[in-house]
Amino acid sequence: MKNKFFKILDLWKKYQSNELLEEEKSEFDNYFLNPAMRQVKEDIKNNIKINELLKEQLSFNDSKAYSDFVKKTKGKRYIKKKTYLAIAAVIVLLISLSIFIPRNHEDKGFKHFAGNEIVSQNKTGIILLSSGEAIILDTIKKEKYISSIRITKDSITYQNSNTTINTLEYNILSVPQEGECKITLSDNTEVWINSESSLKYPVKFIGEERHVYLKGEAYFKVSKDSKPFIVSTYLGDIKVFGTSFNIKAYKNEDRVLTTLVEGSVGFYGKQVVKLMPGEQCVAQEGLIPFAHKVDVKNFIGWKDGEYQFRNNSLLYIMNDLSRWYGAKIIFLNEDLKNVEFTGNLKKYDSINTFLELIKRTGSINYKISDKNIYIFK
Repeated sequence: MKNKFFKILDLWKKYQSNELLEEEKSEFDNYFLNPAMRQVKEDIKNNIKINELLKEQLSFNDSKAYSDFVKKTKGKRYIKKKTYLAIAAVIVLLISLSIFIPRNHEDKGFKHFAGNEIVSQNKTGIILLSSGEAIILDTIKKEKYISSIRITKDSITYQNSNTTINTLEYNILSVPQEGECKITLSDNTEVWINSESSLKYPVKFIGEERHVYLKGEAYFKVSKDSKPFIVSTYLGDIKVFGTSFNIKAYKNEDRVLTTLVEGSVGFYGKQVVKLMPGEQCVAQEGLIPFAHKVDVKNFIGWKDGEYQFRNNSLLYIMNDLSRWYGAKIIFLNEDLKNVEFTGNLKKYDSINTFLELIKRTGSINYKISDKNIYIFK
């Protein structure tokens, strides 16, 4: 039932932004066969009683609401399944109303931000060539060629040159705060690099393996080859032959997350952990790495322009947003770092969209001064 609860929430969000897929439309419509539910849907759709509903939902926590509902109805056999579903759906609609309607609502009252509005400058990166030359991608107007490298403002492509190279020559791509960049390596492996990250890689792969070094976060789509592809992080290596996966290895977070989308990979650290699609390896300082099932969309959404948070701690959420928006986050109450939130944020929206969301819980507030964001009770 809990999975169905959150499924309705995701479908409602897509419905609000006209992003429902064809196969999802009928599933969504089925939830509203109940006449009472159809009326709720129409009321919200036509902005009826929005202010009243918002006032009731300012401090709404979807996970807590579900748990409370289960506790209150436990053992009450007279509650029919259809009634249970209807109540859950109403709750979902109210959550959706408080989370998603403000973003598109025309009432300017929803734009009362606590300070300045912060948006990402959408920077790219800097390439440090093995020759010592540094190229700032933001300064490139159209495109630039250096040997077998094609460089544009937001992408780099290495062509597999026939030139004989006997020694490995490494370049380094560094992406700053507020930045992102895509690079295609000489073996046609594609890498999307997130903010405040760097990738060290050879101009051309030679030898018995393809080896790169990552600091920060990147999504890899590795080309198939008989030679293994190895990504080294500060806590261990990820070894693959051809697959798609995400690695998050920021040293200030004291953990490395390897999330497998397709194919198979192995994490080689204190212990070897083999992953299947839909699994994530968690490696932390001083602990044995382990694997668990996850929804991979929550860990690769940044590549496609959307952050997706599911029961994430506010500390890790703000770490992600700090890197992308170039803002400094200051918690005035340490215990707020452990508060969990669920929600999505378009990368190219302002950070205030998310901050307004957490403010509506009624227990957290924020203030912006320049690019400093203060979070407090």
